[in-house]
Amino acid sequence: MHIEDEKIAIIGKPFEPCQDAGERFFLLWRTYYARLLTFCRLSGSSDAEDDVQEIFLKIFRGLPAYHGRGRIESWVYQIARNHLVDRHRRVKLTTESAGDMQSVPDPHESVSRANDRSWCSREADCEPIGRFLQSLNFTDRKISYLRMYERMRYREISAVLAIPVGTIKYRVSVIRSQYRRFQEAYGES
Repeated sequence: MHIEDEKIAIIGKPFEPCQDAGERFFLLWRTYYARLLTFCRLSGSSDAEDDVQEIFLKIFRGLPAYHGRGRIESWVYQIARNHLVDRHRRVKLTTESAGDMQSVPDPHESVSRANDRSWCSREADCEPIGRFLQSLNFTDRKISYLRMYERMRYREISAVLAIPVGTIKYRVSVIRSQYRRFQEAYGES
């Protein structure tokens, strides 16, 4: 569910110190909390709620530097992506130095938690779409979410995920083809 254009205009304006900062942050929180939670879960985060809180802390700290260039949505998802990449690096370093594989998140567990149905408009569609999303790798899952649910343009997805636009277009084409085959194989409409 997207917010109205006037609210986007309020959020997207350059920030001046102490000028409606609380209201703008609250609008961002209300608009993006559930969406970022789903994004974190689809990214394989084992502590998605904690990650979203840390992402919002970074957003709050970065609000004064946001100058209104580009869509606020792309800016928010870039912060989320950068946070998740940094967290993954920290977990990987911790795991390698300790030699303990227990701290690595279980991708199957995070996928099932990501199947929270917030992205699904009709109840009858949720289960087959959820099964299909579970069959995708992490990158394709994130691309699918940003393109199909968030309705981001290829260029925006490219900026958020740091993947070339041509690769995004190709992956979306492959994902759609896989989904058609999935529908045929499972007798879905």
